[in-house]
Amino acid sequence: MNDLLNVIDKRINKQLKETSALTSIPCRVLEVFTNGTVRVLVIQNNTEYVVPNYTGSDLLIGEEVQLFCQGSILSGRFMYIGAAVNKQSGGSSFGCVSGNSMTGEILTNERIISRINIRCKSGLPCLLFFNATVFGSSSGNLTINSYIDDIANDFTVTNTIHADEYSVISFSLPLVPSVGEHIVSISAVGVGNIVSLNSCIIGSQIEEYDIRETTGENDYIYTSDENQSSIIYYIGQSKYPEIPAALQGRPVKKLLATSFNYSDIISAYIPEGVEEIE
Repeated sequence: MNDLLNVIDKRINKQLKETSALTSIPCRVLEVFTNGTVRVLVIQNNTEYVVPNYTGSDLLIGEEVQLFCQGSILSGRFMYIGAAVNKQSGGSSFGCVSGNSMTGEILTNERIISRINIRCKSGLPCLLFFNATVFGSSSGNLTINSYIDDIANDFTVTNTIHADEYSVISFSLPLVPSVGEHIVSISAVGVGNIVSLNSCIIGSQIEEYDIRETTGENDYIYTSDENQSSIIYYIGQSKYPEIPAALQGRPVKKLLATSFNYSDIISAYIPEGVEEIE
């Protein structure tokens, strides 16, 4: 099985290297050079690149930009900065909030593939950008949906996926969220294997926020000994639980494989003291 997976990985990497499709990735400017290049930090994985500046404007350290490349970013082909997201008049704060990426096989049951947590200070329109590379493990249709706070947008993308071929799905979608905190979700249903994915929201006076809801001893079934506590099940109601650092005065050091089996959590904050996840 491992040999087969290695062969599949090599084939995927080869086709990604050869594709001419462009991928857009949010970055932050770290350094500006006099020869027309800039050093940027990829926000999603904290890697750095020195690339040409094709934005048509001067850039400042700390500005958020879009890094474009052909195929996988690992191939390093035709990479450049093509858009500076905070160049506007009026002096208002302009931001880019990146989403998380849940790559892998898409099934007939709809599942979330990316989620973006934003706090809106102005209620002005924003733009949702999405870009994914999909490998056809079988042939059929792949549908991408988006939601704001679990309310579906009218906009839906459906692509025909062909077996053993790559497809690129890209779109930008205007959003008008109200002032406050929102969760923007992107889901997929159908066929295909998402091998790379980038999503972000660009807009005026927006920022990322961290969802954590405090939980306590009554939210867990757990065991404790003289040295540590181990969580067996989460039985609380929060979809964004913050696992306590200690239960019954003993540090939480272990999460069993069953910890979230019977819950509908979206994400969980795990404290630094946890040493083992089965």
